[in-house]
Amino acid sequence: MGDQKQLARESKEKGNIAYKSKEFDTAIEHYKKAIELDPTEITFVSNLVRAKKMISICYSVLHVLAPFKQAAVYFERKEWDECVRTCERAVEVGRENRADFKLIAKALARMGNAFRRNGDLEKAKWAFEKALTEHRTPDYKSSLSEVRRLLRLAISCAGCSLLIAFIRSSKA
Repeated sequence: MGDQKQLARESKEKGNIAYKSKEFDTAIEHYKKAIELDPTEITFVSNLVRAKKMISICYSVLHVLAPFKQAAVYFERKEWDECVRTCERAVEVGRENRADFKLIAKALARMGNAFRRNGDLEKAKWAFEKALTEHRTPDYKSSLSEVRRLLRLAISCAGCSLLIAFIRSSKA
C-alpha cells in the first residue's frame, strides 16, 4: 500500500509541474492517476478540480478573444467589410462576457481604422468616439482628430467641387 501512496504523490507532483506549465489537460491526467492510486487523499481531488476550472477559464478567454484576433487578420488582409463585421461581433461577445473595456475599445478602434481605410469617414468618426468612451488613449484621440480633419477637408473639397460645377453651369 505504501508504494501506491508513493506513486500517487509522484503523479500529483507531475500534475503540479504540468499545471505550473499551463498544461492543464496533462495535469488533469496526472491528478486522475493520483486519485486512482490513492482515493483517500483530498488534495488530489482539489488539484483536479482546480485544473478543470483553469481549463474552463482558458476556454472562456479564448471564446472572447477569438473574434478580436480574427478581426486583426481581416484588417491586415485589407478585407475592410469583413473586419468591421468581425469587430462588431467581437464587441458583442466582449460585452456578453464582460471583457476588459480595453479590449472593447481596441475592437472599436480597429473598426474605425477599417472604416477610414474604406473611405467611410463618418462611421470611422463614430467608431473612434465609441472607442474613446471605453478607454481613452493618445492613439485613439489622435485617430479621431485625423478623421475629423479628413472630414473637414472632404466637406471643403465637396464645396469647391459644387462651386466649380455651378460656375461651369452658369457660363453655359
